[in-house]
Amino acid sequence: MTLNTSNFSLVFDDQFGSDPTYNAALWPDHWGNPDQSSFGNGTLTMTGYQSQGWSPVGMMQTAAGAQAGEGYGLYQFTGYGNPNQGAGVAVLMWRADNQFLPSSAPGVDSEIDLLESLDGSKTVLSTEHYYDASWQNDDGQIYHTIDVDPSVQHTYSVNWERGSLTYYIDGQEYWQDTSHVPLDAADGGCNEVLGAEVQGGSFNTSTSTVQLHIVSLSYSAPSGAAASMPTISLTQPGTVQEPGKGAGVTVTETVTTSNQTGTIYLEVLTQTGATESAFIPLTLSGGRVSAAVHMANPGDLIRVVDAEATADTAGVTITDAPVGVVTLGGASQSYAAPAGATVQAGSGADTVEAAAGDVTVLGGAGNITFINGSGASDVTAGTGAATLFGGAGGGRYAGGSGGHNVLVAQGAGGSNTTLAGAVGGDVLFGSNTGNNVMVAGAGSETLVGGTGATTMLGGAGSTVMFTGNGSSSVVGGSAGGDTIIGAAGALQVTAQHGDAVFGGTGALSLTGSTDGADSVIGGSGALSVTGRGANMLVAASSTRSDIATGNGASLIFANAGATTVSGGGGSLQVLLGAGTATIDEGSGAATFQVVDGQAGGTDVLHGFRPGPDSVNLYGYNASQVSVSVANGSTLIALADGTRIQLVGVTDPGAGLHV
Repeated sequence: MTLNTSNFSLVFDDQFGSDPTYNAALWPDHWGNPDQSSFGNGTLTMTGYQSQGWSPVGMMQTAAGAQAGEGYGLYQFTGYGNPNQGAGVAVLMWRADNQFLPSSAPGVDSEIDLLESLDGSKTVLSTEHYYDASWQNDDGQIYHTIDVDPSVQHTYSVNWERGSLTYYIDGQEYWQDTSHVPLDAADGGCNEVLGAEVQGGSFNTSTSTVQLHIVSLSYSAPSGAAASMPTISLTQPGTVQEPGKGAGVTVTETVTTSNQTGTIYLEVLTQTGATESAFIPLTLSGGRVSAAVHMANPGDLIRVVDAEATADTAGVTITDAPVGVVTLGGASQSYAAPAGATVQAGSGADTVEAAAGDVTVLGGAGNITFINGSGASDVTAGTGAATLFGGAGGGRYAGGSGGHNVLVAQGAGGSNTTLAGAVGGDVLFGSNTGNNVMVAGAGSETLVGGTGATTMLGGAGSTVMFTGNGSSSVVGGSAGGDTIIGAAGALQVTAQHGDAVFGGTGALSLTGSTDGADSVIGGSGALSVTGRGANMLVAASSTRSDIATGNGASLIFANAGATTVSGGGGSLQVLLGAGTATIDEGSGAATFQVVDGQAGGTDVLHGFRPGPDSVNLYGYNASQVSVSVANGSTLIALADGTRIQLVGVTDPGAGLHV
């Protein structure tokens, strides 16, 4: 889903190319040594130095209380950095009352990171921190990997609404969380303040500095009422008006005498069914006087139940957003939604069908079925389960917190569809045309790709992902333990915390996890594997495989195809097969296994060290093994046709075991 900035009104935008200072009005709190902040080339550059013990440097709006900072709206950062080196970087939203992980608000975010990076793998995350006593230091977390190069300039955005935090990179949605979302101050919670920091502490001291380059930081509030607003006159107490979702209400009184007072009574019916009241006192001094109330709770229904002025009631009018919310009652209903409609589902099992055009649907307490035709709709299920069929135009479809959702993309060529799971048991199906983004939820999920181009993002639980015949990009989830199964389409995988990946007939390119243990089984397509830090088991492709191990232990099964291996810092075990293998050992110990009946290939080993490294022959007797030396290298020839060359080794000695 593409970010629509026309839904917001800019409050502040600090462009450091034209504001080469710490703006005291925006950033009264900033810290660090003077040489850690510099302005130039259109950016504010914050620098952490190894020579200064990675002393932190940063800035933030003043966290002076729940009403400080900003509420719901769009928070944005544009910039770049080198977070894989030295200390970590973060651009974040922080509770405006300056409380981190308050036990009085368990499970509710107190820190929201647009981006942070704390390790040496160049991994960048969007992270939410909340109080959870079961986590270390009570620091409960939910996070999502951002699959971009942080050293290249991007714009990172978070749209904070009641009940959701939606994350964007360069205007394209990549993640939404609905499980730990705080309320803002106007909604009975606490606002957030914006800040950025190069953090203290050493996470990877491969260089002497780390830098965060900030081009701009901005906040935009949700826009008010749209154009073509109807006006209703309240001539009798008790008149009820139901404006649009999250609307603002403006009350206007026309009087002819001065110093009159009046009160406007509003009733707010929240998503949870609770009823709150708002009272707007007006002091009227003649002429036309207006008072506005911004109901900053997207998802609320605002019912204006009364409006009166103590001295002059006849002139009172109410101006609100266009009346466009269709509310389905408690009983199960079926509704055919016209183009442009907004539908609030109820507590029954409702069915909404939109044959043509785009609609917005908000789920209620019951189960919901949605069927889209040609449009690109926005559907967010409620606390029940959802069965959602997307439209030919694409759109965004999010499952309900009741779990066991079925979400089906049906986008046509050129369309963009986003499917988002919820808490577990969900099944998401990609479309056969168009572009799909499929986001797993917090539980056990199943994602099934189609023939369209697909991006799959793992969640906080274990996810099984079947990629389709179209090209697919897959990022493992935060919990690890995902299963990823390739098909005919080209597949690119970024593993996270120990995943199982099975190649298909298409090419498979995999970047390994930073921790845990990955299992990679090549198919008939070309295989490319780049290890990071986790242990790996890799079964090579039947055609061609290029494998670079990391710092973890690696077990590799060569196949009948052509295999190249570049060793890393971890130990390496290779079962040589019937194909050709070229292996450059790393700094770790290496063991090569050859089994009679499973070998027969031609293998070239570079960097072999007799003693620490070994070639072990199983099922062979001495008469089946021939060892010769030529041109400074050893050739081991076996009776089954296997040929093993130890490059640069003239005496394998204790490194050869028969």
